[in-house]
Amino acid sequence: MDLKEAKEKTIALALAVYRITEKIPEGEVLIGQMKGLANQVVIKISQIIYKEQKIDVISDIEALKSLFKIAQEQNWLNKDNFIVLAREYEKIINFLNKSKVNLKKKNEKHREQSFNGKMLMLSDRQKQILDFIKQQKNPVNLKQIREIFPKVTRRTLSRDLKILFQNKFIHQEGLKRGTRYFVP
Repeated sequence: MDLKEAKEKTIALALAVYRITEKIPEGEVLIGQMKGLANQVVIKISQIIYKEQKIDVISDIEALKSLFKIAQEQNWLNKDNFIVLAREYEKIINFLNKSKVNLKKKNEKHREQSFNGKMLMLSDRQKQILDFIKQQKNPVNLKQIREIFPKVTRRTLSRDLKILFQNKFIHQEGLKRGTRYFVP
């Protein structure tokens, strides 16, 4: 199984959760909680795939499995339904635990950077932006940085600069398009 297969499997499982919750008495709080957690698992698996970042999905799956146990104890449905769902979600957990190494490999483009005694994760692009700003005698604007990264959107570069600013790697002066960045 790979991450895309895991995503497809979590979609199928979410649909199964929706089908099962139709048989739980109307107005029961567990219905919304089960559907919400099943949806969260799908969303977080997608974020892992497309944002290439490590996100805690396992705690949502464990919470969902706990809700299955509660519903099972209420005898609302055939216990086998919950057992099968719990087992299939457990397979997703096992896959995620095994693929932690793979997720770390995807994230290798992020490097730890120590600043004021705390470890921060900077992407290669953020490090390049920081190096560029350090090399300049005068403050630089977003337009100058975009020239270095022509394929990266203005929004993404602005986000990178915001991270560098918030973590005090750089300073900024001015507002909006007149903002300039510099290293103190």
